[in-house]
Amino acid sequence: MSPSTFTLFLALLFAPLDWLAVARHWKPLEFIAKPAVMLFLILYLWQETHFHAPLGWFALALFSSLLGDIFLMLPKENFIGGLVSFLLAHLAYIVGLNQQPPPLNLAALLIVLGVSAVGVQIFRRLREALRSGGQVHYVKPVGIYATVISVMLISALWTLAQPVGVWADGPSLLVSGGALLFFLSDTFLAWGRFVRPLPGGRALVHALYHLGQIGLLLGALLHYGG
Repeated sequence: MSPSTFTLFLALLFAPLDWLAVARHWKPLEFIAKPAVMLFLILYLWQETHFHAPLGWFALALFSSLLGDIFLMLPKENFIGGLVSFLLAHLAYIVGLNQQPPPLNLAALLIVLGVSAVGVQIFRRLREALRSGGQVHYVKPVGIYATVISVMLISALWTLAQPVGVWADGPSLLVSGGALLFFLSDTFLAWGRFVRPLPGGRALVHALYHLGQIGLLLGALLHYGG
């Protein structure tokens, strides 16, 4: 087993350990396992590519996500710090995914309309909950974040609409699936925080988050590192 394969194995090992820790409320294990996943993914990308362009953008996204994890795990949670960190992660993903010009076809237009429609409906419900809950100060930051993560998802799904030969099917499906899982993770996180708690919500959020990050990383690595 090569060093990079072993590093990826460690990331895949610590991810379910984190989900278990969250489900069982084992805080000490969660504090170790969650950042460990991102650290091992960053190390894996370095071992495979040394962050050569444009994979440096994906490395930046992973590092920003690690900072976001830490902010949200502090004894006194720093929600805005976490939100800004993940906002930067999505911006880095957007740049990394848009190294080719956006596709100009019906499929690309339908992707924009579909994601935008879903994103607007989710944000409207969150805005309503924030206002009724006396957290109006979060409306603008959450709105900006919702816009950026929607653009990230659109950017990933656009790889499916690119002309034949621009993105191979495997990498395109990986980044699209990863971005969708990341989008769902953040949606469930915000819904559980501001609207109403979801049964097993935190464990689900962590699982979708890790699987999303892994999908984005592996898809980008197959596309840009091949």
